[in-house]
This record gives sequence, structure tokens and C-alpha cells, in this order.
Amino acid sequence: MIAEFSVYLPNQVHMSSSLAEVLSLLDKRGIEYSLGATSTSIRGDARDVFDALKACRDRLKENSDELVMNINIVERREERHTLGDNINAVLNVRGEKKYV
Repeated sequence: MIAEFSVYLPNQVHMSSSLAEVLSLLDKRGIEYSLGATSTSIRGDARDVFDALKACRDRLKENSDELVMNINIVERREERHTLGDNINAVLNVRGEKKYV
């Protein structure tokens, strides 16, 4: 399962430190992730992904009165690709250098 999520904390002007905490949390859980400019993608089995999303939400809510979190989920019967593979497939079509 792949989940892409973005967060918005209305009471924070800069969210870098909060997002860095989220990435540290994902590292500790051993969740594969890819940080983007406006969202983060994570990959794992369904239970791990949903648990990680809840943990991220809980961490962000510790220091914020309001949280907006958008989540998109892609799930296939057989997961064969990493997050980097998905990016590389597009770059390959364009004849560009590999991402990962």
C-alpha cells in the first residue's frame, strides 16, 4: 500500500520542524517514505501504513490546536515496486537519469 499525505497546521507559519519530527517518527518505525515539496508518500503493508499515519497525526496534534491532513491511498493486490521505482518509470520514459 502507498499513502500520500499532506498536512497543514494553520497556527504555524513554518512547519519544517514539525515535518522533521514526522520523518524521524517514520524512520523509527522503518517505514519507506519519499518527501516531496507539498506531500510525503509512505509505503508498507496496510496495518503499518495506517498505524504510521495515525502516529504522524498524533505527533502533529501535540503542538497544534488545528490540523488539516489530506490522504490518498493506492493499493494493489501484489505490491512489487518501491516508491523510487514509480518515479524512475516516468524518468525512464523521458530519458532522464534515475532518481534512486
